[in-house]
Amino acid sequence: LEHKAVEEDSMFNKHFSKNKRVEKLDSKKTEEQQKSITELIRSTVLVYTDIVSLTHFVDSSSKKLTLALGCADGKMLLADPHELIPTNTDPSAIPTFNTVDEHDGAIVAMLVTKTYLFTCSTDCTCAVYSLDMLTRPKVILIGHSEEVTCVAAHRSDENIIVTGSLDRQVLIWNVAESNKPTHVCRGHSMKICCLQVTEDRIFSGSRDSSVHVWDWKGRLLRVLTGHLGPIVGLQMISVTSSIHDTAYRIISCDGAGKVSVWNATSCRLLSSSIVVNSGVCLAVQQNLGLLAVGAFDGTIAIRDLQTDASINLIFHTRAVRFLYCSDVHLYSSGDDWNLCV
Repeated sequence: LEHKAVEEDSMFNKHFSKNKRVEKLDSKKTEEQQKSITELIRSTVLVYTDIVSLTHFVDSSSKKLTLALGCADGKMLLADPHELIPTNTDPSAIPTFNTVDEHDGAIVAMLVTKTYLFTCSTDCTCAVYSLDMLTRPKVILIGHSEEVTCVAAHRSDENIIVTGSLDRQVLIWNVAESNKPTHVCRGHSMKICCLQVTEDRIFSGSRDSSVHVWDWKGRLLRVLTGHLGPIVGLQMISVTSSIHDTAYRIISCDGAGKVSVWNATSCRLLSSSIVVNSGVCLAVQQNLGLLAVGAFDGTIAIRDLQTDASINLIFHTRAVRFLYCSDVHLYSSGDDWNLCV
């Protein structure tokens, strides 16, 4: 962990205010203030090895927030997120994890809905867990021929899901009826990296530098182009366009660090800009209106979607491979095998 020196003519840092806006700090900060902020950042950084993916949910029995960590050895660790933050009394204390071991390969992606927890693995399967019984999967989805890289669920019926894979296919499933896919979407020339969905559309991002738009019957509707490299992240945000209408925006990020915002209905490009030198992953905090982009050099760029104000965080020594936003925390993991909170 290192704290970058700030140029005299640049803004020092930004912080999140109570009104949920990113505000600029005075550029003339004293060394004591800079040191105190650096130490505060350091106190929230934790190191756990082999973490590949992460999500969170409210446990149905205890009603407590639970963190699910996907590991490189195929295990899923369940923990109280408050135990991950070091305390002044015992900063080196190791939290207690409950372990679920079902996959034969690394858990590379996870998704939580109101009823289910989905885990995608390099063993070519996607496991479906009921949140009220996480000891074993309800069903294991079999249909991909290579690593399952991503998963998304229909917004009205969470039994209807979609998965993407290294086999270049997007598969649509009904987990309540079968462990076999109902529809197969073919069209990408390289592996599927990420997915997002609306009520009537599926968006798939691929290493072929394109975003394909499908309907829920597996039919190709549009191909979104203009990116400079492989699509490494897709996120969706809602925008209230009128009192009774909510519009959706799809945010895509490529390996060159270019972030594009699209109208999810018309597929029209609304904006595009370079956020980092080399993008690897993408996350959005909807309530705060913040965008987080992980870079190959270990940098995490945080940007306000309304004002374009930004801040760069430097916690990782190698590429940031995973980002996840909760209501109050940003989680990241990378090629240095560190999990930062």
